[in-house]
Amino acid sequence: MTPTVVHNEVVHVAPLHNRPPCLGEVVLVDSLREGLLIHRIVEINAAEMRYITKGDASACADKEVGRSEILGRVICVERPVGVPRPLGEPPPTVKTRAAN
Repeated sequence: MTPTVVHNEVVHVAPLHNRPPCLGEVVLVDSLREGLLIHRIVEINAAEMRYITKGDASACADKEVGRSEILGRVICVERPVGVPRPLGEPPPTVKTRAAN
């Protein structure tokens, strides 16, 4: 699978507040071993509030993390053209106007 976020893109992250992260959401994780990661939640242990994440282009899942290690959810990715778009939406089409 190809990565959702690639080099030179700006990621907008919102705090979790009181809404726990959901399966399939892309989140910012502060991993003690790996540093900051933007990965997708692929498994949830709701009883223990533990999450397993995985990079879209990674072959293996990451180690389990607690909710306190999830800093926020990715809400938008700004592509190099400078047009922010919500995560999961197709890229915008380019529209041109004829000169008057």
